Amino acid sequence: MEFKFEKNLRIMNDLLAYCHNRGADTYHVDIALSTELSVCRIEARLERYPEAAVSQLLELLQTPRQHEVEDSFWGLSGDLDTDPELELIGMMVDEADVSYANGRLVIETRRLEST
Repeated sequence: MEFKFEKNLRIMNDLLAYCHNRGADTYHVDIALSTELSVCRIEARLERYPEAAVSQLLELLQTPRQHEVEDSFWGLSGDLDTDPELELIGMMVDEADVSYANGRLVIETRRLEST
């Protein structure tokens, strides 16, 4: 994959699918792109999201980035919320934050574009 917008769009698509599969019914999506950094943020309304799920999602998204995976990402990733799928997203990003409060799940990923 050569284009950073398409990479970020795929990451957002998979994270939205994860939120949908968890029962989210409202979404707010922000993508900010610059030559150095891409920031993707999703806020999803979920009635219940266990604290253990927050920790698990954060752990999977904080899988160390693996640049060699980026060219294969299109074929490897899908729309399921399985551990391997979320771990692939972790391999595509440099940093991730996850929080849940007052029925709102917030997922933010950051990708350094120069690395």
